[in-house]
Formats: sequence, C-alpha cells, structure tokens
Amino acid sequence: MYLLKDVTLPRFMNFNEISVLHVFVDACTGAFAACVFVRSKVGSESKVTLIRAINRVAPVKPLSISRLELMAYCIRARLVNSFIKALGVASIKVTLWSDYTVALWRIKEFGEWSIFVANHFKEIRELIRCFLW
Repeated sequence: MYLLKDVTLPRFMNFNEISVLHVFVDACTGAFAACVFVRSKVGSESKVTLIRAINRVAPVKPLSISRLELMAYCIRARLVNSFIKALGVASIKVTLWSDYTVALWRIKEFGEWSIFVANHFKEIRELIRCFLW
C-alpha cells in the first residue's frame, strides 16, 4: 500500500507539428464552462482527446448572458495559457470556439467599458492575443 503513492498514470496526448488545440466555451444563466481538446494525426487518422474541462456555477446575483460569456472567455484564456506553459508547446495551433459573437467583437475592440468588463477584456487580450477566433 505504501508504494501506491509512487504510481503514476500518464495521460496520452500525442502532440506533433500538425496538432491543433480546440477550445470551446459557453454560458447560460446557471453556469459557464470551457473545454480543451487536442486533435492530432496518428498515422492516417485523426485522434481527438479531451484534455481538460472546467466549469463554474453562475453567481447567485443574476448576471446578463453577456457577463457570463465574458467570465467564460476569461476562464478559457487562463486555461489555454496554463496548458501551453505547462507543456511547453508554444508552437501549437490554437482555435478558439464560441457561439457568442458579441463578446468576440468586444474583445477585439477598445471602448469605454465598466471596470469589471474592461479588466476581463484586458486579461483575455494579454493571455490569448495571437490565436484564431
């Protein structure tokens, strides 16, 4: 039993030069979430592996879908950034997916926002400035 602490089970993640990281995000009135998949070519076929999924329960105080989507985008930015730093795969292609185009437009534009929104946009821009949307 005492040797059990030394047992590790590595997760299979076959990264190569044509691997693509796909990150999905969504929000609703009750929660918001993000998940990361890696798509790799293994021989002649594609292999898709779930790397990580993360979710949060929406605050008790009702928030608009726009704010919840923004919070989900922030989780996604942190998730992608930590993943790339942890594995040292800065050259991997990353595609970010969302169904909420208003937030995408707002992230790319600079405007007069409330402090909450401006701080989240700033963090998102700093963490994931060069990925495909």
